Amino acid sequence: YFLVGILETAEKSSNTLAQVFELKSTLEQKINDEFGRKSQSAIILFRYLLNKPTINVNQASDATGLGYNAANSLIQDFVEANILKEITGHNRNRIFIFEQYLNMFKN
Repeated sequence: YFLVGILETAEKSSNTLAQVFELKSTLEQKINDEFGRKSQSAIILFRYLLNKPTINVNQASDATGLGYNAANSLIQDFVEANILKEITGHNRNRIFIFEQYLNMFKN
């Protein structure tokens, strides 16, 4: 029974990894197609989100090297593209999550 459990866990992990690769590829293509001159910074931010799927504007600024206003604008672009979701409901000190990605690891 132990080995069956290990096999099932390995299969789930493999499936999750395949889903992550597909999401990564799909969203990188979307960013390249839709973000225009912001695409380079957007790809940097997107790859940061794969390691840390919750973010605020200051973290986005640090990750991309953009100023606060430019990072805030980029975050807003990610929200409009349904990549990020704002979870605090506040106007200040907002936190955003990469919900699609996090949902892959539930269950």
